[in-house]
Amino acid sequence: MATETKKGKRAKSTSSESLLKDIRRNTKRIFSSEQKETVARHFASFRLETLYISLIINIFSM
Repeated sequence: MATETKKGKRAKSTSSESLLKDIRRNTKRIFSSEQKETVARHFASFRLETLYISLIINIFSM
């Protein structure tokens, strides 16, 4: 059930769907494109390291 609360001149909905939309909308504003690129690079590097470790373990397991 959605409840409405007055904030300023507009009503603010507190339903779970609208809160989720607010979180997604605000998350896009938090990070700059440079920060997103840095996170993507670190994630790619981490995935590559994980792949190398997995390959080494498989080679020594033979």
